[in-house]
Amino acid sequence: MTYFGLTDWGAINWAIAIIALFCVVGVTRRVLRLLPKERLMRCPDTGTITLVETEHTYPEKGDPRIRVRRCELWPEHAACNRGCLSRYSESTAGFRMRLHALRPFERQPLN
Repeated sequence: MTYFGLTDWGAINWAIAIIALFCVVGVTRRVLRLLPKERLMRCPDTGTITLVETEHTYPEKGDPRIRVRRCELWPEHAACNRGCLSRYSESTAGFRMRLHALRPFERQPLN
């Protein structure tokens, strides 16, 4: 018996190939979602380099805002002022390092 000009084995092979392709696409999408969304950033309060997970929030009016969703220094330093976000655009998602973004913050002189 033939289907679309293919023998039974040809149709079965095509079906297996299509199912395998869908599986590969599904697994790839899941892995991409699990990739780290953290950024290596320097904390201006402690001076340490840490992983910070950020997210975009979209207020009703205005530009999207970036907020810290999770930081490795929390809960000890959860009350910080989120000064690390001042260098958000200099850092990259994942574990790629940009040394310029990890430079120490300049301390403000005490008056």
